[in-house]
Amino acid sequence: MLNTLPLTFTAIIDGIKQNQLCKVDLSFNKITDSEMFYLSEALSNNISVQQLDLSMNEITDIGVQLLVSKIQYHPSLTHIELQNNFIGDFGAKALAYLISQQTTKICHLNLEANQIRDESAVELVKCLSIPSTTLVSLELQDNIISEDLQKQIYFSVFGVPGKKRRREEENTIPQKHLRVVSSLHSLT
Repeated sequence: MLNTLPLTFTAIIDGIKQNQLCKVDLSFNKITDSEMFYLSEALSNNISVQQLDLSMNEITDIGVQLLVSKIQYHPSLTHIELQNNFIGDFGAKALAYLISQQTTKICHLNLEANQIRDESAVELVKCLSIPSTTLVSLELQDNIISEDLQKQIYFSVFGVPGKKRRREEENTIPQKHLRVVSSLHSLT
């Protein structure tokens, strides 16, 4: 089947397999779960890719689960862009599991504009407070996250406006970047 894929995609897969690429940009390529199989397989033995941009494609939970199953022990992958796909709760939970493991080096994860709901959003945000996590940047805006949860997450990270926090209530996610919804910044 790899022979029927577009030449550029095939060339990128070959570059990944040969450890020739540090940054892979496959955004705006109509990548589906079928192509994610080949990409995931190529990444499973790769040691060079540091940044993976899969934004603006047609990836679902299945494609994310394929990816997660192959990159858990990837030695250099630090940035994953998955915004504007069709990722829902199963994909988000698979990514939360991946990030919670000490075997991953991922420090930036962009899941903006997908189909992630409250429960999965909470699982992802919890990853920021795991002491051993490498994740320092998580973007979740424009998902199906209730306004109440958005406020709850925002206030738990940045505090309630006008309320001074006691030391034991201090931010448990220091020096980390979280964007759940940009309009909440007007609350402070």
